Amino acid sequence: PVIEGMHGLDYSSQVGHLREYLTVLDGLLGEGSTSFAGDHYRVEAAITVPGTSRVPVIVGALAPAMCRLGGELADGVTTWLSGPRSLEQVVLPAVTEGADAAGKPSPRVVAGIPVAVDGDADRAVFLGCCDLNFEVESFLAFRLGLQMVDPSFDAIYVPTGNFPFDFNNTAGATEAYNAAVAEGVEAVYPFLGGAHEPITRLANEDGVVVLTAGSSKGCERDDLDYDIEVMFDAGDYLAPIFEEIIGGTAEEGGARRFTVGVDPEVGADLCAGTPAQDQALTDLNARIGAGRFEEEISRILAEAYGF
Repeated sequence: PVIEGMHGLDYSSQVGHLREYLTVLDGLLGEGSTSFAGDHYRVEAAITVPGTSRVPVIVGALAPAMCRLGGELADGVTTWLSGPRSLEQVVLPAVTEGADAAGKPSPRVVAGIPVAVDGDADRAVFLGCCDLNFEVESFLAFRLGLQMVDPSFDAIYVPTGNFPFDFNNTAGATEAYNAAVAEGVEAVYPFLGGAHEPITRLANEDGVVVLTAGSSKGCERDDLDYDIEVMFDAGDYLAPIFEEIIGGTAEEGGARRFTVGVDPEVGADLCAGTPAQDQALTDLNARIGAGRFEEEISRILAEAYGF
């Protein structure tokens, strides 16, 4: 929006644009002048500031191609929400490759990672898209459920996509997941679409507790290991709805509400719970179905939807 919308420059080739930009900047900072004509920039300029020396240039980058440019044409890169795995396997090799190709010394890598000190509380991360109201509702319900089990549990919401409805941003979700694991979270709820399974695989590799996001078949998967099913699969709703239509009990023009603790199509299930854990969850679901938490649910809806 800034480069194209405000400056009127073509940004269809981000790598090509950055290469030309850094070439122009290097001439101005190094020699004090530049004469450049490229696909994106045409610059004839000089800058003279007495008593100064060349300042280092650090490029904001995450993707390998951008990181290589940061090593080749700048003095390094800075990242945001890149965890240890991404830094080690993507950023460092790419930026070092770029510096080596240009015959430059080891580049700088500045990793920006938010850190929170939270005593001994157990924490989970809810990875969503972009703070949409139904995400907020699901996150607040998830956090309430955790605190019903143990008041010391807490959860954080982290957006990973672009507004609106970008639930398939695997790169953004991976960076957010890595940062959360680096902060010590012990469980992840990937409330995502196309990015859900890649995050689940990372959680399996790291031994992090992971939840499904709607599927009632997660515990049956052979290729992925889930710890908890959070069930709200629209496909599961069809069978009871059709039965009610065929049986004549469905109300024309009405709405069918599925309630945790009443309808088996919604709620949560433990994939490998002990008998005691399973019974505790069954009891909790029954309390929800009996309306024991209507006040808390009303507060969640009010916060999520503003009513």
